[in-house]
Amino acid sequence: MFDRGPEDCLPYDVSDYSRFLLAFYLSEIVDLIGAVQRRKDDVLLLLHHSITVLLIAVWAIQGRLLWGAVWFNAAHELSDIFLELAKVLKRRQRSAVAQALSKHLFTVFTLSWLALRVYYIPFCFLPDTLRDPNSERVIYRNAVLGLIGLLQVAQAFWTGMILRAAWRQFVGDGRLIDEREHDYGDE
Repeated sequence: MFDRGPEDCLPYDVSDYSRFLLAFYLSEIVDLIGAVQRRKDDVLLLLHHSITVLLIAVWAIQGRLLWGAVWFNAAHELSDIFLELAKVLKRRQRSAVAQALSKHLFTVFTLSWLALRVYYIPFCFLPDTLRDPNSERVIYRNAVLGLIGLLQVAQAFWTGMILRAAWRQFVGDGRLIDEREHDYGDE
């Protein structure tokens, strides 16, 4: 492990990270299949995670494209951190400070979702993928483009849900509700 030079360590690290991503998404698929409590978008989420597994597999088959898996998933999942933190604060803490922090984190989530998933991936990441000059990888590039295109359909659906939640929070009644869950009341 320590006998590799600096020029050799990054591809291995990327490969290890892509295996971690693959294991994570496969475990998410198993969790979704075995979930007791269902949400409105379970089928879409299952499809989303399955497509992500296929996307990572295509990038792994064409080893030189593993950087795409790492970069895409980092841009793709970063905003979810803010959403999960907002939900934890909303559910676990009843203080006004925790509730206010939850709303601010949801705002950061919404802005990062729009910046990364609505703008960056379709308008920056995809065009860079299209400019791949290596003609021997055309089949891989086309597979990646098709899978990312399918993911964008799911992103469009979730973006609508997020914008409705943001509208409700800032213009409507001020409640922060995940409308995918069965409990629609303010906790």
